[in-house]
Amino acid sequence: IVQNKVQPQENTISEFEKVAAEEYFKRMQFILEVFGYKVFSTIEESISDARIYYLKSDHTEARAQLLVDGGLNVQKGSYARIKETASIGGWAKAERLRLLKEGILMESEKKDSYIFEKDLLFKSPSAAAATCTGRAINGWIAWKDEKGKTLDENVRKG
Repeated sequence: IVQNKVQPQENTISEFEKVAAEEYFKRMQFILEVFGYKVFSTIEESISDARIYYLKSDHTEARAQLLVDGGLNVQKGSYARIKETASIGGWAKAERLRLLKEGILMESEKKDSYIFEKDLLFKSPSAAAATCTGRAINGWIAWKDEKGKTLDENVRKG
């Protein structure tokens, strides 16, 4: 049995200081979001709709949701192709290496595929698609919903 006899002190900040601190926090959050840092919002708050988009190609089976800012959330359990083509951009190759080092991409039970160990946010559909397929690719036409309509058809031409 653990007994904690320490009584925490009451917060000594006044009501006026609490309001000032909350206002300061809101301003900081706004400034960070203006510069693209959504550190205080959850993924659920950032998802634009419930629609799931799929990317299926050679050794790639990925699922993602569109974010309000135009990025994609690639879902945990998605598969990415291990093999990379010569056309893959330097940034995509570097991103895949970083994801492997951090344990976000891991070798899977499927031959020639990595698996995403957690949800991962990408700034654009093409960045997500290139990371998943290991090649240069237009994500706006590669990601498709359950009816086969592309992200471009649903969002840009919607």
